[in-house]
Amino acid sequence: MIEQPVSREVVVSVVMPVYQAEAYVYDAIKSILDQTFQDFELIVVDDASTDRSLEIIRTIDDTRIRVLQQPENAGYPSAMNRGLEIAQGSYIARMDADDVCEPVRLATQLSFLQSNPEYVFVGSLQYWVTPNGKKSFSESLQKSMQNECMDESWESVLEGTRRFVDSSVLVRHHAVKKVGGYRTYQRSGQDVDLWLRLLEDGGKAATLGKPLYGRRLVPSSITFSMETKARNRIPRILAMQRKETGSDAVMRGEDISYLINQEGVEGSKKWRHNACWRAAITCAEVGDLPGSIGFLVQALRHQPLSLDNLVNFFRYLKRCRLRVQ
Repeated sequence: MIEQPVSREVVVSVVMPVYQAEAYVYDAIKSILDQTFQDFELIVVDDASTDRSLEIIRTIDDTRIRVLQQPENAGYPSAMNRGLEIAQGSYIARMDADDVCEPVRLATQLSFLQSNPEYVFVGSLQYWVTPNGKKSFSESLQKSMQNECMDESWESVLEGTRRFVDSSVLVRHHAVKKVGGYRTYQRSGQDVDLWLRLLEDGGKAATLGKPLYGRRLVPSSITFSMETKARNRIPRILAMQRKETGSDAVMRGEDISYLINQEGVEGSKKWRHNACWRAAITCAEVGDLPGSIGFLVQALRHQPLSLDNLVNFFRYLKRCRLRVQ
């Protein structure tokens, strides 16, 4: 189902894929509707959710919202492409259904791109939002906030040293069309694939030194999935293939399933274990102890007995003690 298009011209099209996000989708949508910049449309693509996500979306009465329904769950790259098909804006803003953004996000990013035509996309710094709604500003975030703007490069995206979070990006619509939109050879990790191809096409990118995007820590999210680390490597492997040969395995029509297994199960387990520990400590630092305990349980589930667990457990207790004091 496609809602009727907005009856006015819009500058920005915000595309928000949604899947099983009933607990957070209302807040995500509200953070877009409350933007200081108002010339936008919000395209919500429900990726065949089986919870109350779609029901909640339909309770929000706002003519700027357009709703698409995927016939079956296909992953967010496919959902993004569905949204891009009907997007009317000259700029595309990414938005995840379990996150929030600051009211000045679109205005700030749009001003940057309009003033700097050589840049094809711009992202922002992120802060964390714990399961119970507390904001966390890390030391590395506070250090990056000392800069007004930071250029990014193909290398910084490839090596994982870029400072922006994927879902904070505002990108020129024509540039996304030019490189063919999202590729769907896998169901996640495809923002990096798109950013790399945009940079290879001659575009420039930047991160604004303001935390305009709040990324929610959710134990069940794809961020903490066992496959996430392994899958995130694939776009980077393909980018190196393009750099070395001018094409990649996907362009040549080759099977790439073998690449997913290169990282190894044990490496992915350790990565997820460490990610859960970091999330537990982040929650403890800002006083969200129930959220912290949830991540603590997940971390212990992956590696119940280890020296790392013991060290991290004492770090966890220290954060809790500092919070209580």
